[in-house]
Amino acid sequence: MQIRAVTSNDTDAVHGIWREAGWALPGREQEHREMVQIFLESGRGLVAELDDQPVAMAVTQPATMRYLSESIPVSIVAAVNTSQRVRRRGLAGRLTSQQLAAEAEDGIPAALLGMFDQGFYNRLGFGSGPPTYFVGFDPRSLKGPLECRIPRRLGISDYEAIWQARSRRYPHHGMLIPTHPTYQKAGMLESEDGTGLGYFDGPDGTLSHGFWLEPREQEFGPYHIDFFFYETPAQFRELLGLLQTFSDQVYTFTAPEPALVQWQDLLNEPFRRSRIARGSKHQTEGKYFAWWQVRLLDLPLALASTHLPGPPVTFQLDLSDPVRALLPDDSRWRGCGGSYIVTLGPESSAIRGERADLPVLRASVNAFSRLWLGARSAPELALTDDLTGPPALIQQLAISALLPRPNPDWAF
Repeated sequence: MQIRAVTSNDTDAVHGIWREAGWALPGREQEHREMVQIFLESGRGLVAELDDQPVAMAVTQPATMRYLSESIPVSIVAAVNTSQRVRRRGLAGRLTSQQLAAEAEDGIPAALLGMFDQGFYNRLGFGSGPPTYFVGFDPRSLKGPLECRIPRRLGISDYEAIWQARSRRYPHHGMLIPTHPTYQKAGMLESEDGTGLGYFDGPDGTLSHGFWLEPREQEFGPYHIDFFFYETPAQFRELLGLLQTFSDQVYTFTAPEPALVQWQDLLNEPFRRSRIARGSKHQTEGKYFAWWQVRLLDLPLALASTHLPGPPVTFQLDLSDPVRALLPDDSRWRGCGGSYIVTLGPESSAIRGERADLPVLRASVNAFSRLWLGARSAPELALTDDLTGPPALIQQLAISALLPRPNPDWAF
């Protein structure tokens, strides 16, 4: 079986793989074919061929991620899929690992992906991010009253303005910004009967804040909000006011909880309303689960952009990386495994080597990636993940590597 770079000529074959996986919904072939074309044109892709026909694919997309006050380049593993003909033959892992190698050789320090379930991508060195709270709420229960102006309607043709507005949104740790505006278009093509509402208060009348929603059921809902975007607290409050105006007809909205927001703070009598609606299609209880994962590709490069406010701590890191077993023998990148002298603090660093006088932290790249991004603290990882060290070092890392909860705030 041959592995090669993807080309625009592969659109039909890759779309066929997506259709087999159920990614191309009946009646929406045109939208999903355009999504495939966007992915292949704006990203880096590999396909595996059998009988001169692509049967598996993996595509990455460039992006930046906010790390505290820094903006660092990252890679999104945006799509991995395999034809029903060749399932469970290791193709997805091989293609993805080679994509990671290519990104690392281009100087990308970390990669993220959205997982179909926890466990598969752990074999490639990925560790889970923190859970996202997916809320359900009655717009009538929003605290108020809140004021709002009449918004403008947004459609798929506004994808570039929406991408620009989301790129300027209220900053937070872990915030993701895909590089290509067409990645925003691909996500909007995926939403069924999606539409947006927004306000144009930016420089020179550019789009500043709004949301994109899709009806899960017409008329009374539920309606699902795919994403919010706003630059200021006042703009966020105006969007809440806009949602209140739906309350005469729409009984329920669902949405991922925005970064830095505890949605329960915005509601009147949240427990009462949850108990009343329990068991109905308009229930307001939320779901809480981790849907994305992260892994370091180049530890020294990532730590060069890591400036932590806590007291510095230096230790010996023995890092294991499972991706090595999936890489071809001729791959120059062999993962991140090895021995490092690591300092975490205002000026962080990782230098290959050993020092006998330092406390030793042993970790998989899965667990250390979670520590680096702040997905879980060192004491938590010592309990549930592959991270061990002297108790004093674990407690010191809890202070030195204390980070806000990361939230990409962009589906991938």
